[in-house]
Amino acid sequence: MNENKVKIRNAAINLFSTKGIHQTTLQNIAQEAEISRGTLFYYYPSKNELMYEVIEYCIDEFIELVNNAIIDNQEKTGPHLIKMVLQKILENDFLAKITFYLFQESMLGDQKIHTTIKRKYKAWREDTKQLLQHIEMKEEDLNATVAIIVGVIDGLTLQFLLDPESIDLENVSNKLSSMIIASYD
Repeated sequence: MNENKVKIRNAAINLFSTKGIHQTTLQNIAQEAEISRGTLFYYYPSKNELMYEVIEYCIDEFIELVNNAIIDNQEKTGPHLIKMVLQKILENDFLAKITFYLFQESMLGDQKIHTTIKRKYKAWREDTKQLLQHIEMKEEDLNATVAIIVGVIDGLTLQFLLDPESIDLENVSNKLSSMIIASYD
C-alpha cells in the first residue's frame, strides 16, 4: 500500500478511536498524517470512503489478531490459550474501540457498515471453526462453540473497555476453559 495511504489510514484510526468518527474532520486527519488536504482528497474524495477502508482494515486486523493468538498458542492449555487471546485484544484496544463504534453505527442504520460487519464476522466464525477443526465434535456443536467464543470475546472486550479493572484475565480464562471442556464431556 502507498505510504501516504498508510499514513492517512493510521491517522484516521488514531483520531477515530480517540475523538470518534463524527468529531474527526478530514482537516484533522490531514494534519495528523502530516500531509496536505489535497493529498488526502487525492486518495479519499470523501470521509465516508476513508471510513469504509478503515472499517475493513480494523475488522480484518482484529480478527487476524485473535486468529494469530490462537495459532501462536495452540500447544498451550485451554486456559492459557484463552488468556493469550484476550491479552492480545486488550493490548490493541484501539481496534476494539473502533469496532464497537462501528457496531453502533451499524445498529443506527448505516447499511454499508452493517453489511461489512456481517460479512467479516461470518468470515471470523469460519476461520475460528477451521482453527478448532481438530476437536472432535458434531458440526452443530462446533458451530455453537464458535458462536460462544466470538460472543465471549466481544463481551469481555467491551467490559474491559468500560472498566479495565473489572476483568481478572487469569480467573476468567480458567473458568471459560472449564466451561467449554465441561460442555463436551
